[in-house]
Amino acid sequence: MNGTIPESIGQLRELEFLDLTGCSWEGFISENHFQNTSRLDQFFLSSEASNSLVFNVSHDWIPIFNLTNLYIMDCKLMDTAFPVWLKSQKFLEYLTLKRGGISDTIPHWFWRFAPFLMDVNLSHNQLRGNLPKSVSSHLQHVILTNNSLVGSLPLWPNVTQLSLANNKFSGPIPLNIGHEMSELVFLDLSRNYFSGIIPRDWTGLQDLKVIDFSNNNLSGEIPSSMCSQLPSLKWLRLSNNNLSGNLESSLQTCRNLSALDLTGNNFSGTIPDCIGENLHTLSYLILKANKFTGNIPHQLCDLSSLQVLDLSQNNISGSIPACLGGLKQMATGDGLRIGWMMDFWFPDDPMHIDLNVKGVVYEYIANIIKLIKKFDLSSNNLSGEIPEELKNLMALGSLNLSHNHLTGKIPEGIGSLHELEALDLSSNHLWGLIPSSMTSMTSLSKLNLSFNNFSGPIPSANQFPTFDPTSFEGNSGLCGPPLPTRCSSAFYNDPAAKVEEDEEDKYGKLWFYASTALGFIVGFWVVFGSLVIKRSWRHAYFQFLDNMKDKLCFCFWK
Repeated sequence: MNGTIPESIGQLRELEFLDLTGCSWEGFISENHFQNTSRLDQFFLSSEASNSLVFNVSHDWIPIFNLTNLYIMDCKLMDTAFPVWLKSQKFLEYLTLKRGGISDTIPHWFWRFAPFLMDVNLSHNQLRGNLPKSVSSHLQHVILTNNSLVGSLPLWPNVTQLSLANNKFSGPIPLNIGHEMSELVFLDLSRNYFSGIIPRDWTGLQDLKVIDFSNNNLSGEIPSSMCSQLPSLKWLRLSNNNLSGNLESSLQTCRNLSALDLTGNNFSGTIPDCIGENLHTLSYLILKANKFTGNIPHQLCDLSSLQVLDLSQNNISGSIPACLGGLKQMATGDGLRIGWMMDFWFPDDPMHIDLNVKGVVYEYIANIIKLIKKFDLSSNNLSGEIPEELKNLMALGSLNLSHNHLTGKIPEGIGSLHELEALDLSSNHLWGLIPSSMTSMTSLSKLNLSFNNFSGPIPSANQFPTFDPTSFEGNSGLCGPPLPTRCSSAFYNDPAAKVEEDEEDKYGKLWFYASTALGFIVGFWVVFGSLVIKRSWRHAYFQFLDNMKDKLCFCFWK
């Protein structure tokens, strides 16, 4: 449905529930739309058409209704000041004013005007100023993301979900947070300016499931006590800080984690074996852009729930463990079981995670997360061949092994990765033909095989001719579309078969010469070995030769 909202709805005197979401509304909604709606209890309004709907009421408007649930999203408030008319809604329990264009401070009265207010979502506005030190004791869920709020982190005792992401908060995370906010289940402080160390005492937070401190200025190590004191912790995101140290002691007791994101820090040493040994429920392991060294531990192969593995941009060496081809979720892929999240997040402002897919970093939100299957070992010092076993990861959506020292050919079985959308094998030492089986990867939209030693014609079926020529550059032996280099006529007579025939001919000749030589040697020693060993045979043989010689001579002279 689209168009304007008729003012006649204001004459519905018995109206208690009004849902105007999911439509492309335009125009204005004013006081006239609520003229006789004194019984209205729940009101939901949003517009899918950007900036087309305006909520236009006077500054001193006092509604005749008393709501328990108010939800307004993607509807600009005509007056960018904080709406004073809310002060009259004493029975509110749930309040959302998201993307409303509010550019103001949050007034002090707001935090106590409705004694039963439990859920507040004021995200994606231009709110500024500080938050109070105390709020109503009934307040449980607070989402203030994407504003310009400042100051230190408030400690609100009864709040279970606190999301302050993408603001301008600063200072340390209070060391007594575990004692003051013992009801916390969800804590998102990402994209702020928090500094200092991660608190070591989390003893009071037995129900805390989600911690997101990403994109701040935190330093020091991950406290070894963190996971042991947070038995319910499932989501730990500390990416893009200044954290350092060795992970062995920090992660030993993180047995219930589903997601671990430590991207963009200064962690060093080897990747701990305990990740594979103890973190059996892990679905996301993202250690990108750190200083890890050593080999990829084979214990990671035991993570049957793993659906995103990103170890890129480190100094990891050795070969790719073949057993990684047995990662169950990447092979079949039922998706991350996110039911445990549904009890405590707002559907319109969920958890998120940043992933580089198809060469671009995307922010994936909770309802999309379960669909992602990614395998990224790029920009390391890995060597050896690409394991044939990776062909078993048939649910994989993105595979990146670029910028390593890998050798050998692309496994012929790679064509079985029918769900693969992005494949990057660039900047290695791979050689040989591009397997014709890759043309069956019809979901593939991003391909990079550049700067290797591939040769022969580029497969011409399906989408291959449409790939950008840069996908194949730096391979002097490649020819055919989309490259300008034309293949010689010999290549067009089924080049793969020609190469195979040449290989068979080469090995056939080798076996012929080898079997001839072997036959001569065996025959020689069967005859002459017997003459050497048996004296009677030797006399008989040479007597036979003398008789034959005499007969030949007699015939000749005759």
